[in-house]
Order: sequence, then structure tokens, then C-alpha cells
Amino acid sequence: MTLSGHSAPQVAATAKKFPPGHDFAASPFWRLFPAGMRRRWWLFRLFDLAAYHFPVLRAPRGLLAVRMDGIGDMVLFRRALDHYAEAFGVGRDEITVIGIDAWAAVADELFKGYRVRTIDEARFAKNPWYRLRIALWVRRLRPAVAVNDAYFRRALMADSLTWFSRAPRRIASLPYISERTRPEYTWFLGQVDEVIDTGAYPAHEVMRHFNFLSRVTGKQIWPEPPQLDWRDVAAPLPPALGDGGDPYVVLNPGSNEPGRRWPFAGYVALAGRLADAG
Repeated sequence: MTLSGHSAPQVAATAKKFPPGHDFAASPFWRLFPAGMRRRWWLFRLFDLAAYHFPVLRAPRGLLAVRMDGIGDMVLFRRALDHYAEAFGVGRDEITVIGIDAWAAVADELFKGYRVRTIDEARFAKNPWYRLRIALWVRRLRPAVAVNDAYFRRALMADSLTWFSRAPRRIASLPYISERTRPEYTWFLGQVDEVIDTGAYPAHEVMRHFNFLSRVTGKQIWPEPPQLDWRDVAAPLPPALGDGGDPYVVLNPGSNEPGRRWPFAGYVALAGRLADAG
């Protein structure tokens, strides 16, 4: 059987697989009324259930890669993505990447050949109506495979999107779990088909992505350093700088995480001092 000239995705039903020492199974009662969940999970509950049970008659097709990363982690993941078509038996044009608006402006060039949808992560985490809209889009996408490969992630975002997909085959990496987040990860990971341990902390993210692929495929796929294809145009610098003249500095203010955001006034002051220094 083929889909658009490609082999059918590998979606054969298997028993749930958890890493040694981890068990995310739970009783039906706890699954319905889990203890230890944060209040926001309960506030979203009816909206999430409505999206999850929304009827979609189309047959499952393609793959959804959930990448709720900042731009740095997205770059570290990018080369691993090029192995997904072979690893999961889908065509490259049948892979949809869902990410965040922070790197939407470069998505068309960095993910050429893939389908990409970016969302406002802050609104998705706080606004139930926006969350419902995105959840319904994921549900209607109806992927045959959903992949959630990130070590540092938030269950109410990345794991929720994987859950909304209701893909016949759902695979997630083992995340960083604290005592506070254990109940919500137990709830979500207990409903995926396979949880893959990509390495003990502090394994590098690139190593984790290729460990994930190696364990999915059952063969060694060696890590590849980050490399991005970019448009072949001159940098938008003044002629003197572009010709190797006066030195220059690039400042990149901002961060996805509020706790990492240095005040903008600090960047302005630093820029002034650098300019004064030539």
C-alpha cells in the first residue's frame, strides 16, 4: 500500500513501551481524576476533551513533529528531521512541523520541503479559546504518526499537542521530570505508544535527537553537527563592514523565557558603550 507514491507510515499496533525504571501506566479512575495536576490543566479540561473527541473521518496520513522549541533548540534539531522520512516510512512532503512564532519568519527557508505551522506559545498556554482552535487544527490534521522528541518541554504544550493528534502511533522522548511535573507527564506519557530514553542529563541535545532516531529505527544513526541551508545573498551590512572594514557587533535581545530576558534598556546602554568604543 502506498500514500502519494510513498510507503505507508509504520503504524502497526504494539504494546506500550516504557524505558526501564519508568512506568507511566495508571488506573482508569486516576486517568479520569488524576491527582497532583495543576489548576490550569483542569481549567482547560473541557476544551481539550472537546478537541480530542472531535470526529475526523479522513484516514490517518503523514507525520506530525511537535517542536515547541526556541530558535536555538530548533536549529539543533533541524538535521535530525531529515532522517524522519526514512525512519518513519513517510514522504518528506507528508511531514508537518508545528513550532512557535518566534522562528516563523525563517521557517519557509529552514524547513523547505516540509509543511510548517507555528503558534503563539504564550496564548496556547493561557487562552482556552486559542488553545481550542489550535487543538482542532491538530485533530483535523489526522497524522498517522506523532513525534514529540524534546527533553526540556512543557507537558501542557508539547505533550498536549501530541495527545490532540490521536495519531495511531505516538512516540515521545523521556523528558526532564520533576516532582511537580510528574503527575502531568504520567498522564500524557501513559497514552503514547512508546517513550524513548535519549540519555542521562546533561547529554547534549544533538546527541539526544540522534539517540532517539537510533532507537526508533533499531540501527545506529550517527549525530550530525547543526547545518542550515540559507539564502545566498549578501549580508545587509554597510559597505565598509561588508568589505571587512570597521568591526561590528550583533546584539540579539529577547528570549522565550521571561526569566532569561535581560532588560531592553541594558541592550541600549551596551550598544552605546560599544559604539563609543568604535
